Amino acid sequence: MNIPSEIISIVCNFLSPVDGSRLASCNKWLQDCIPVPLRIRILSRHAEIAQSFFVSEPATGRMLRHGESLQYRQPYFFWLYDNEHSQCVRLKRDFSIAGGHELALLVDQCTNGDRRRFQMLQVVYQANLDEQEEELIDETRREFIPWNQVVGLSIGGEIETDSRYANSKIRKLLSAVPGGLATSWQVTTATFGTAEEMIILPRSEEYDSIHRKASTALEIHPQSVFHCSFGKEKYYSARSLETGTLEFEREHTTIIKFEVWTENGYLIVLADNMDCSLAVPLMFDGTEKIAFEPLMELCYNMEPCYYFHEIRYYLAVSADKQSNSTISYSEGVRHCANNTFDPVKKCITIRCKSGDVPDMDIPNIPRDEDRIFSCVMIL
Repeated sequence: MNIPSEIISIVCNFLSPVDGSRLASCNKWLQDCIPVPLRIRILSRHAEIAQSFFVSEPATGRMLRHGESLQYRQPYFFWLYDNEHSQCVRLKRDFSIAGGHELALLVDQCTNGDRRRFQMLQVVYQANLDEQEEELIDETRREFIPWNQVVGLSIGGEIETDSRYANSKIRKLLSAVPGGLATSWQVTTATFGTAEEMIILPRSEEYDSIHRKASTALEIHPQSVFHCSFGKEKYYSARSLETGTLEFEREHTTIIKFEVWTENGYLIVLADNMDCSLAVPLMFDGTEKIAFEPLMELCYNMEPCYYFHEIRYYLAVSADKQSNSTISYSEGVRHCANNTFDPVKKCITIRCKSGDVPDMDIPNIPRDEDRIFSCVMIL
């Protein structure tokens, strides 16, 4: 029985790109019905990213097909399909490092209704063009990039947004920095140098060199609910952790597990290794909505306030205690003039400054010991 090509196209909308490619490879007729997508590899002088990527145009969402080429200064999404979590993940900046961020794979949204977090890649340097030739490139025509040629790749966001979402238009170049055990893929500089020399190839083509390159697989990280301090602190809920894992080792990085609930106009935080909880008055400098995350929404809108810095200090002490520190938060804070300590509840309350009044209209969200949040802190 012949199946109309229109039905095949509809069915393919429910398949992952990988499964669609496998179906297309079954016979010639299916190949004509299901265009084979382009998949590219990214290589530096001494290493390559182990995964290969699909390429999409941000404006239309169209996937580039096998046989097409990238265009100079044209923004693209580089992405792949994560079979373990049944999701598409994109090449993005994530954890903060000196001068910028490291590269990882993340989803755009945890769940429908979440704020989308776009970052795009562009070829912004070509080895065979000098500055005068670059200026002559017709922006409306956009020249195609030959494969197997040294280029520079920039990464950045597409919209201006709150700094706590790490999605700004600031663009920096992809760098491959050799390390002790593996190459570190980073986005830390706007200056094109040896570490920023990249080669883009279709997955089916071989690199034109006799030198074997070390292969580094990028990690699939969860999408944080929000971050602060230029990405040095990232906050996650159990729901956001469904999109990736925090089970990795990083130098100078600590993961703090903690609970949050509200009571009578106060936000209460309890880290799993602390000798007391902390209560801070609910005061807001923002009204941003975060879908499905009422407690993280409160934290996010409090973050610019003075009182949230008390939470950050509390979590920093928790991070220090993981390193066998002898710091006692309760001993150091409870004797301050503006704080009170309840020895029964083992809770330190940060009292309001003169003129401040807690928001008593916030409903109480009772404690749930199974509702755990995580903070990744770059120390």
